[in-house]
Amino acid sequence: TLTQGSPFLNKGARILFESCEIGKGAEGDKFMDDLAKTMLLGKGGIIGASTVTNVVIMPKSSFSMGAFLAPFSGGTLKVRQYDVNGNRIGSRSVNRYGSVVH
Repeated sequence: TLTQGSPFLNKGARILFESCEIGKGAEGDKFMDDLAKTMLLGKGGIIGASTVTNVVIMPKSSFSMGAFLAPFSGGTLKVRQYDVNGNRIGSRSVNRYGSVVH
């Protein structure tokens, strides 16, 4: 279970969900906002979540892998900023090139 004001996150924490369509649609919005009310309470921070399943590149070195929005998917990365009360104070969506789309 998620605990309010989670002790393992620092003030101004950054949480990123790189795949699994976590940020997709109204359900994704609700998930991110609910998570902020729980995990970022008393700390504030940023939550990012993609709206599509991502492509993961795993080269021979395990220290240099990365997840990318799949080409031609139309997916975005939703980024939300929350205050110490878990209230959303900023929101932006970017495409796979980092250009703001919403």
